Amino acid sequence: MTTVLAIDRDVTGVVTYALQQTNLKAGVALAQNVAQTLITLPGDAAQYEVFFSYTPGANVFVNTKGTAAIFPGTAAAVNSELNPNGRVYEKNTVISVITPDTTGAFVQALIYAKG
Repeated sequence: MTTVLAIDRDVTGVVTYALQQTNLKAGVALAQNVAQTLITLPGDAAQYEVFFSYTPGANVFVNTKGTAAIFPGTAAAVNSELNPNGRVYEKNTVISVITPDTTGAFVQALIYAKG
């Protein structure tokens, strides 16, 4: 079973935003312009909260509606998101990532069942 996200309070009652350890993590070392599947979310919960981290300064495009793509050179409708922080996704969602950076990028996702 995937760890359920639980935001807690400190000793003074203030909400803390430190995430607890999760038992479901995904990571990938991206090469330039090569889309990869980061993870397919499991089906043991209806929804998941996913928190992303990236190599500092990296441009990483994330897509859950198909293969991740780099934004075009002109304004256009897109499905990918640039460096999202955290999102809620449905079970069995496939998360695809890509970077245009010549140095590539590391991407990690911490995944919590939404409780």
